[in-house]
Amino acid sequence: MAIGGEFDRRTYRGIGPHPSDPRGADAAARVVDLIRSAVPGVVAEHVGSTAVPGLEGKNVIDIQITAEPDDVPRITTALLRIGFERQRGPDPWPPERPMLEGTIEHDGAVFGIHCHIVPTTDPDVRQMIAFRDLLRADRSALETYANEKHRIAAATEDPLEYTDAKADLINRLLEDAEVRAVYEAGAELDRLDRPLGLVEFERTKEILGRNLPARAAADIADIGGGPGRYSIWLAGLGYRVVHRDVTTLHVERIRTDAVAAGVVIDAGVADARSLDLADASMDAVLLLGPLYHLKRKDDRFRAFMEARRVARPGAVVFVAAISRWAARLHGILVDQIYESLPEVLSLIPAVERTGRLPTLFEGSFSAYCHRPAELRDEASEAGLEVLDLVNVEGIAFAVPGLEERLRDERSRRVLFDALRALERVPELLGVGPHLLLTARVPA
Repeated sequence: MAIGGEFDRRTYRGIGPHPSDPRGADAAARVVDLIRSAVPGVVAEHVGSTAVPGLEGKNVIDIQITAEPDDVPRITTALLRIGFERQRGPDPWPPERPMLEGTIEHDGAVFGIHCHIVPTTDPDVRQMIAFRDLLRADRSALETYANEKHRIAAATEDPLEYTDAKADLINRLLEDAEVRAVYEAGAELDRLDRPLGLVEFERTKEILGRNLPARAAADIADIGGGPGRYSIWLAGLGYRVVHRDVTTLHVERIRTDAVAAGVVIDAGVADARSLDLADASMDAVLLLGPLYHLKRKDDRFRAFMEARRVARPGAVVFVAAISRWAARLHGILVDQIYESLPEVLSLIPAVERTGRLPTLFEGSFSAYCHRPAELRDEASEAGLEVLDLVNVEGIAFAVPGLEERLRDERSRRVLFDALRALERVPELLGVGPHLLLTARVPA
């Protein structure tokens, strides 16, 4: 049976969410076959809610065709010939990235079809496919998305408002999955053992040590603590340490390393924006990683507020951030990543304007890069009293022969003396890769 335009006969109307209909997957397979017959060699995939078993939704069959930009008009014409129609409504997709509509009758049901023709140059060309794969693989993301659909549907019956409201959550879930995937691959396990990582580790310990609780056996939470290098150090000093991270690999690593180090650490999986710790239970809180990956201000605010919630009155909170200019100074000038990624040169102005660093290559992650004053303001907006703000590594990333200098006692001392002397110079705060803010919860 061909593609039709019998929109008034659709079995499912409105935004729902309707219970998942297992007939949708078979109907989608038939649609894909019809498309491939009309346009031989075309890349067409079933995406959207009907592509995820058990997911409630509008029960509209979404198909994505990925094509070279010059092929979009030809594919569009071919699909119009087999019964698809141009998108109706007040705000259609543009002709260079069209969405065509249709219906198909299958096993007693009439399903609506949205066929997206997405050019390979579209920045979101992988989004629908990646989100489908995430929901199929991650039960927690699936449940979060399903619950959000119901919440949005209770607030609006307008399809465009419904779609726009879902978009923000889709982006968040994909970004969170991206971060977990990179870290689950082990990217962070040995980073602090490399020369610049050693500088970061030693300097961070020094800066933390200036304001750590004085009393023995104080409670410290290391949130987003990665493989746990700081947690193990703190536990070795006699503190009671709670470690939380979104990455299972990191939690397993710290549990193993803690046993080897002869220390006890409460390690578990949790998100900095939603911690499983009691109110006012910590004497100090470390946020030495979460802000890197929270590109939206409201997410960073939630992380700040969670840190404040679990901290006792008068407790200290340490917050690390990536400098706004790290990508240009470290990535381009020193590491010369433009040699293998020429396109990065055109991205840098937007990074420095917005703070948002996109994923540059497979195995890397997107990030947020702070201006020093911005980091201060965000801490203050969360009700924290800012005590100090320093740059951690300074220009160590640009020092020739850094590994050899760290091995030589005199050169090492000169390097760390310089970093210490310049750490608060206002004009130089953003030069190094990382900022470290120290704040206090009001008593």
